Amino acid sequence: MPRAILTHVAHADRSRTVSSVADELGVSASTLRTWERRYGLGPAQHEAGSRRRYQPEDVERLRAMVNHVHAGLPAAEAAKRARTAMDVYINRLLKYVGSYTAELGGLDVITFTAGIGENDAAVRRELAEALAPFGVKIDVEANKVRSGEPRVVSTADSAVTIYVFPTNEELAIARQALTFA
Repeated sequence: MPRAILTHVAHADRSRTVSSVADELGVSASTLRTWERRYGLGPAQHEAGSRRRYQPEDVERLRAMVNHVHAGLPAAEAAKRARTAMDVYINRLLKYVGSYTAELGGLDVITFTAGIGENDAAVRRELAEALAPFGVKIDVEANKVRSGEPRVVSTADSAVTIYVFPTNEELAIARQALTFA
């Protein structure tokens, strides 16, 4: 039986236009674009034939930036704190992976699902890079692909297979609720 770790993080929004994110966060679209360039927050991605869009992980980082700026911090300090928050999050994931790996006696599979796991390529990449000493290798290009289908994002020579499984939590809840009827 494969030894696997499943990451599950609450639902996150799908990609959003720059203007809708700016409206929600109460800042101008030009401010968001400046932060993209100066602090590496984003950048918003272009989808074929459409407007620039932010992925869910970008929106969360920008939200953290706005919160810090509104608290009176200079933008550079806010960006530094957002990076620190990401480092803390990756460290927490490493502790979970390490703990479960010890309990399971090894690790064959890491599965990412739901909000952050499914939608945040940066989190998957940074966790895989931190696990590189254990033979974990992520395929950077495959990791960037957004798809409604399950997919492998590890390299062929990775000691651990990394999967991304899209979820439909609302459907799962509805199906479970029907069992009570």
